[in-house]
Parts: sequence; structure tokens; C-alpha cells
Amino acid sequence: MGLCCLALIYLALIFSCPGTALAGTRRKPTPMKIYVGETLLLEKEEEILAWKISDESVLAAEREEGAPGRMILHAGKHGSVKAYFVTASGADWYRITVEEPSFRIRVVPMTKDAALITIKNNTDQTFEALKLAYQLVGMDGTVLAEGERITGASIAGRTIYLSVALEDPSAVDAKASQKQLHVTPYSRLLQYTYTDRSQDVRKKITDQVTGGTKRIQVQVENPTEELVFATAFVRFYNAQDKLTSLVVRRFSVGAEGSNSFRVQAGTLQDPDYDHYSVYLTGYSKHYQK
Repeated sequence: MGLCCLALIYLALIFSCPGTALAGTRRKPTPMKIYVGETLLLEKEEEILAWKISDESVLAAEREEGAPGRMILHAGKHGSVKAYFVTASGADWYRITVEEPSFRIRVVPMTKDAALITIKNNTDQTFEALKLAYQLVGMDGTVLAEGERITGASIAGRTIYLSVALEDPSAVDAKASQKQLHVTPYSRLLQYTYTDRSQDVRKKITDQVTGGTKRIQVQVENPTEELVFATAFVRFYNAQDKLTSLVVRRFSVGAEGSNSFRVQAGTLQDPDYDHYSVYLTGYSKHYQK
């Protein structure tokens, strides 16, 4: 009898005798939380021979093509399921809760060429990326811009920023546009845990002027013993404190190491540039078998 057939019998016994702990099966399920619309990976060191999910309308699973130890999970709706995954070593089981994600989204017109979109992550989960579907609407109801964007990392409790190019940002109806924005968690591995390192990493900023052009040198130091994945949002303002432009830099900083980048701020006579701010976030991640 093949391993796959044995794995199916294993699952049948688990479901027919839920109070019985079979050899190789954990007595208690591993609790996990994911979010409606999220697609993520479950990874095992061995080939996954069979799997069973108690309610596939809440959570569906399929094997990743060419990767016998990886499953792709799709969260369909709010609910709770039991999920079992069988390898040659036995069965792992999880109690997975699917919740609606919570993000606060705002639209802020910049002074020229773009609108700023801010996304605050009000969940307790860090995501390595988000998918943003947007439609920016004008005061007269016309659509000024629409599309989809994959963002960088979104840390629990933190805000990320991105810009969308526009010919006339002043024409944007911010309130109407905010109703046309939808965010979906996009990328993470189920067995990773994430730690917010935004308060741990330190930045040192140096202004540099060369030939009438001003640049900003940002050095980021990581005092922790973990690799940190960092994002810096550099926001530029005019003398009236109106946002004029945004520059985003993503990079990693090794354990007890440093990294740096440089951004051109503009010329000293540029009316669209007066001052700036640098918002720095970062996270580390750990794999749990």
C-alpha cells in the first residue's frame, strides 16, 4: 500500500475518531489566524501526502506546483476550521481562525503630479506585502486614476505610504476616493512569526549640499541580533507645510549592522522644497516548524 493511501486512511481515522491521538499527531492543535482574501503558504520539510480541511468555504488548500512540501491556502470568508496535513512522519493539525482584516486608508492630494495614499494596519499581524485596488475620483465624479498596486511590508499597528501619479492632484475628491480603495493581505508564510523592530533601528540623517543641489544621507543602524527588513518613507514639504513628494526606500540591515541610502531633496531655490521628514519602520521574522 502506497504512502498516499496510508495518509488518506490516517485522515479518515482522525475525522472518524476525533478524540483519539494517533501516532505522530500532536494532541493539541496549533492556533493560527489569517484574514479574508489572504493567500499564503504552509511549508513542511517533508512531502505533504494528504490534507483535510473541515470547511473549504472558509479555507481552501492546494499543493504548490513543483513543491511537494508546500501548500497554498486561500481564505474565503470569516470562520474557524480544523486543518490536517499528513507527511511520512505523521499529521500536523491546526485550528485556523479567518477574520476580516482592518486597515485605515486615506487619500491626501500632493501639490503636484501625485496623490498620497496612507494605509494603517489595524490588525495584529505583519504582512510582507499588501494588494491595493484603487480608484481615484475627481470632484466631478470622473475617474482620474485606477489600478492595482503591490505594496511593501505592512507592520501591525504601523502606517505605510505610497503615491499615485496624477496630472492634477487638486482635482481629487479625497472622501469619494477613499470609498473606492480596497486592501487585501498579499504575502506571508504561515509559519513565520514577525517582530516589529521599528523602535529598535536607529537613523542618522546628514544634509549634503553640492553645487546648489541638496541631498539627504540616511544611515540606519540595527543594534539587534536579528536581520531587519526596513522601509524608509521620506516626505518632502514646501514652506506652507504642504506635502510635495514622497520617496520610498526598502532595504535590509544585518544583525548588529548598518546600511545607508541617499535621496536628492531638490535645489536650494526649489519652491516645492522647504523641509522633510523620514519615517522608518522595520521587522524581523522567525520560522516555526
